Amino acid sequence: MKKQTTTSEFSNETETSTCANARLCAGTKLVSMTNFVLQEYEKRNAYYNQDDKVLSKIKKYAEFLKQPISIWQFIPCDLDGNILEKPNNYDDKIIWLEGENRVYQEAEYRVVFPGFMVMETRPNPEYSKSISDSNSLLNVFWFSNITQQWIISKGLRKIEDLVIFGLTANLEACI
Repeated sequence: MKKQTTTSEFSNETETSTCANARLCAGTKLVSMTNFVLQEYEKRNAYYNQDDKVLSKIKKYAEFLKQPISIWQFIPCDLDGNILEKPNNYDDKIIWLEGENRVYQEAEYRVVFPGFMVMETRPNPEYSKSISDSNSLLNVFWFSNITQQWIISKGLRKIEDLVIFGLTANLEACI
């Protein structure tokens, strides 16, 4: 097996190890990539100031991934989180609309993940609707008939949890 000599950035020690057992730093706790980026951003020094635009963008994206998932990120909602119905006379080709069309237009602009919709589910005593992608492959929220509230799907908490689904995001509204 190939030997590798490394100098840890965390200490002045030089260590020799096999590639299969290479260590970054003994006793270093694993953290998510977003936590690592945010921690390193806070530790940056004057050397990094020349790259502040890049670092700032990386930091904003990491903060974006750490946000909790909310319905308004998928479906146009008012500022209280209530899902808005698309007005009958809505024309998204007009740049600035008025009244209820304007409210809907602003809510539509805030949507981070376009292509999701409220869909009726098969008859089920517990859930009657879901917020799903157009193929119904990903159900992000379920409407509970019991609590009369939208419930996030199991395993989803932060936007980072959605990365595995390969969604397209409208980052202009976010970062």
